[in-house]
Parts: sequence; structure tokens; C-alpha cells
Amino acid sequence: MKLLLISDTHGKTNGLENIIDKYKDEVSAVFHMGDNSSDVESILGAICPNVPAYLVAGNCDKPGRYPDEKIVEINGKNILVLHGHFVSVKSSLNLLTSYAQGMGVDAVFFGHTHKPYSCIHEGIFFFNPGSYSIPQIDTNASYGIVEIDSNGVFSGEIIKK
Repeated sequence: MKLLLISDTHGKTNGLENIIDKYKDEVSAVFHMGDNSSDVESILGAICPNVPAYLVAGNCDKPGRYPDEKIVEINGKNILVLHGHFVSVKSSLNLLTSYAQGMGVDAVFFGHTHKPYSCIHEGIFFFNPGSYSIPQIDTNASYGIVEIDSNGVFSGEIIKK
């Protein structure tokens, strides 16, 4: 199973339609981890309305439009989806790790740092696709593809825009 992950678009959607169109027949779901989740929502409705979208709010989103976080179950695996600003991901992943462990999830998809990140830590798969539009100085604009194999093992690929 293949998942498309996008975060931190900040209203800058140049080329986003092409990326969603490219993967529309390959992915089982699309995730946006905040800071203009509406950027993805409008495009998905036009290009692939049958692909589920899981959208959460970031610190730059209007309060109340999207949840701050959600747990999504895919193929028996629980995935925590959040932006990350409430758990201080810019300083370290310690609080996020403790939070994820307390929730008993298998994976965490997050954003906020504008830096791509993919690793397994303390048995949990962590993935941040980076920023689609405003990368950190030492990174490129990016998005991600996460796969869950038939054994329930996660793997992630950061794709530079």
C-alpha cells in the first residue's frame, strides 16, 4: 500500500496538481500534515475524489477547520497524523515519541519543521515529508511516499520537488 504525504504548502501550490495527478492511481490515501491543508483538499476533489484524504491543522491554519491530530487505521496499523507544533518537534522528537508511545501507535506522520525526516525510533515509524513550498536552507522542497508492505512494515521515500 502506497501513501502520498505532503505538508507545509503555505498556499504555494505550484506543481501540486501534477504531483497528485501523477500518483492518483498508485496511492491508497493522501495526507497533509498542516499549514494550508486546504491546498490539497481542493485539488483532490477535482483530480481523484475517491482517494481518501487525511488532513490536520497546522499552526498557520484557521482554528476549527481541521482537527489538530487524528489517528488513522490502515491495514491494521494505527498512524498518528499531526502537524507537530504542540509537541515541540522543532527542538527534538522526545515529546512526540513519548506522546506516540502513550497512544500506542505504529507510525507518526508530522510536519512543522520544514525538514524531511524518516526513521524508526523505539519501534515507531516517524515520517516528515518536509515542506512542499518553503524548505529549510539546507534542504529542498519535498513531499513523501510511504509504503506499508504486506507484513505491515513501513518504509518512506523523500522526493525532492
